[in-house]
Amino acid sequence: MNNWDSLLLYPFLTILVMVSYVIGLVKKGAKYFWQWAFIVQHFCFWLALSCALTLNYNFIIFDFTKNITSIAILFAVSTSFYAAVFFIPGAWITALVRSRKLWLWISYGLMFLGILLVLILPRNWEAMIACTLAFGFGVSTNSIWYLTFNEVYLFRTNPFLTIALNLPVVLLANMAGANFLMFVKNFSQNPLTLHYVIFGTIFSLLIFAMIFCFYLPEIKSNVGAFQPPVLKQLSRFSWWKVIIIFVLLFFVTILRELSQGDFLNLLLAQETWVKYHNKTIVEQYIHSVQEIWWIAQIIGTVLIYHFFVKKVGIKKSLILAFAVWGGYFILTATISVPEVLLGLQLLNGFALGILFGVLFSLAIMWNYRIQNRPVTGCFSALNSLMTFLVQFLIRVFANNHLGIFNNLELNWNLPFVENDAFLKTLKTTLLFLYLGCAISSFGLIILVCFTAKFISGEYYYPKQVEEKMVELVGMVVPQQVDQKIVLQEYLRIKKEVT
Repeated sequence: MNNWDSLLLYPFLTILVMVSYVIGLVKKGAKYFWQWAFIVQHFCFWLALSCALTLNYNFIIFDFTKNITSIAILFAVSTSFYAAVFFIPGAWITALVRSRKLWLWISYGLMFLGILLVLILPRNWEAMIACTLAFGFGVSTNSIWYLTFNEVYLFRTNPFLTIALNLPVVLLANMAGANFLMFVKNFSQNPLTLHYVIFGTIFSLLIFAMIFCFYLPEIKSNVGAFQPPVLKQLSRFSWWKVIIIFVLLFFVTILRELSQGDFLNLLLAQETWVKYHNKTIVEQYIHSVQEIWWIAQIIGTVLIYHFFVKKVGIKKSLILAFAVWGGYFILTATISVPEVLLGLQLLNGFALGILFGVLFSLAIMWNYRIQNRPVTGCFSALNSLMTFLVQFLIRVFANNHLGIFNNLELNWNLPFVENDAFLKTLKTTLLFLYLGCAISSFGLIILVCFTAKFISGEYYYPKQVEEKMVELVGMVVPQQVDQKIVLQEYLRIKKEVT
């Protein structure tokens, strides 16, 4: 059975990782319905989105979208592009009306309409574009989820813990969504059957998530910035601090798309083809690369608060991650052994998990220190926009046969050519590209060295993180709220309760 990995191995691996994460949460204190209502809703919502995003980006399932050549259509069917448009209005409007759930309800409604369209009109471009627009709006809720958790369960006090608890849920959902699509693809080869199974599943997941949304509490007084008396006790907000975070994110996003995306898949697929000359092995190998990348990211994000922020420190964590990433690029550019390149994805995913998680946490932290300025919305919009631009430019170069894509017809679902000589040209190009990425990574270390203290606020010194968190809880959580005692005890005895 050539597709045993998609039908057995990766579904089992996904379940194993999910069960391990759930057990970890239970051991750390997540035992109540109101806690799991948020986690389950968040997972189901992003599982539905991940299925749509994988379809939208890779066009794995549907033959009529498999090889898009029109630049205009590439724009029209890009979820990342639409998400970049909606991120800032989403964060700003929900803060203005003091209701994060408003954006969630709108996204549910639009996504339901989009799915109904593609169910009624299968294999229709207009319906697919409308669905993509709806899911782009859904993706724009990304920062809303984290803000909601931090405001409801942590009273805006701990963005690092918010990311450490919630970002792995999103990564798990993305991993599960990709594996589900591969499972369905290998289980049935009928395009129309696949269409209804996939979008029917997405529809069911959204209904399930929407039911749990009714149980999602909202504390309107916690939406938005801290009150002036509290702000006076905290590090002052400065747009220069936020701009530095955005500059780091700008490069991290570009490096992420080059470190694990079309270019990397092209290299790995070609390396594997030259060694084995077996299409099935190439497909299994590419899937394995993605699985390891997801798992490494999950490990990195889980450790953000308790290990990296509280023990290593923000500055050293960012430096370590950029150094690891720089080493990854150098090794990937110079090594030609597929099995070694597979193992290097552990470094790639781990470094990315730390970098993105810490930067996003800092963006959330500064978001609560200025009134009606959507810092997290800008952060997410920049991330989504750069994701779109890198993917878009690669496809434009490929579709117009520019550079290394000259006279090449690639199927991006399995990007390799049967001409072994192409590997030499590809390796030469990627050698310079990845060495440039490595230099950029090491250059960003210099930027971190000079700016880490500036952008970290009162959480720069790891030994003071707990103390500062306890002080903030004392300032912002009302005395009569039981959660205040819970949070303070959590911070003191290092037992995770939220």
